[in-house]
Amino acid sequence: MLLRAVGLESETCTTQAFGYKQLLHEPIMGGGLWTAMALTLLYKFDWGIMLIISVSSLALWVVAALFIILRNRRAAQQ
Repeated sequence: MLLRAVGLESETCTTQAFGYKQLLHEPIMGGGLWTAMALTLLYKFDWGIMLIISVSSLALWVVAALFIILRNRRAAQQ
């Protein structure tokens, strides 16, 4: 709704980028796999293991985001 309020004519690629992000985000985080399994995995494994899994996942996504940002900057400079 915020995207519609800010960019009524969708003149930027923000709406398209948000849609692509949702395809990856919703099945896992938005009421999907991780949300459903988090308490069960926490009960089965120790909280330390779950912390390692969460931090590793976060680090993976940060590295992927930095890779994409750097690639886009290089492409924009050329």
